[in-house]
Amino acid sequence: MKNIHGNGNGNGNEDNSPLVIGGVGGSGTRVVAEIMMLAGIHLGYSLNPANDNLSFTLIFKRNKWLLKVLKYELPIHHYIALHEALLLNKPLSLREKTTLLKVLFYWAQRRETTLGLGRHWARRFVTEKLMAQIKKPEVSGRWGWKEPNSHILLYQLFDYYPNMKYVHTIRHGLDMSLSENQQQLFNWCAMWGIETRCSPSEIRQRSLDYWLIVNERVVELQKQFGQDRVLIVNYDELCCDPFEPIKKLLTFADVSVSQDCFVSMATLPKAPSSLGRYKTTDLTSYDNNSLKRVRQLGFQI
Repeated sequence: MKNIHGNGNGNGNEDNSPLVIGGVGGSGTRVVAEIMMLAGIHLGYSLNPANDNLSFTLIFKRNKWLLKVLKYELPIHHYIALHEALLLNKPLSLREKTTLLKVLFYWAQRRETTLGLGRHWARRFVTEKLMAQIKKPEVSGRWGWKEPNSHILLYQLFDYYPNMKYVHTIRHGLDMSLSENQQQLFNWCAMWGIETRCSPSEIRQRSLDYWLIVNERVVELQKQFGQDRVLIVNYDELCCDPFEPIKKLLTFADVSVSQDCFVSMATLPKAPSSLGRYKTTDLTSYDNNSLKRVRQLGFQI
């Protein structure tokens, strides 16, 4: 079969650094993860239905702890090492086991949430994860993970993995501001001083504020690290015409697939019913400067 690659030579990955997928929640990271898995990249054994890597969720989706870590620039490399060991099913070192116990102690103080993430989930997940290490082989070959919140830690991850590649998905900010999925906003609003104690109508503007901060930050990071290290995927464009965006993804990840596999990949993106929903919404409640910044990120209004 003919192999499909993007329109470039790709970049080597000699040290086998990870491919990481992130974005604001609901921006299409699941589909990008499915494409990368079809390309043969291992994204972990422990995934939820959205393909989120639950080892990352366990270790890093602890907002109060992480906000403190980032505020005071506390060392985090040993937590990244623990995540890698769990993801690749490596035997845990004594330090990694100790770090895992610290993580569990944090979760033990939390109640269960509406999403089912709390102390009982954490204890059950770790128990099952450690048992699975006995049954499943250690991972070799290309690997990475998908967890939308990964963008929060990009500078720390790039510092730990000098040749890491990051795929960031982005959808129209006004459509995203109308979504019921505002979990990231409420988890990380304090990081950027966004006030969420406001009326439901004002949440739309707060959601757009968060979307702008996150995506403008990734654009700046792409300028810093280069387009061969940071790829921004417009999910709206991926759904409307998937072939070229998928070729760019394959080039970026430096992988080749058969024609049949490429065709299968192209069937995965599906335009959501919410695409363009902002067009039927009164936009006068949004700040004019915010609308200008949405356009600067490449979206028409």
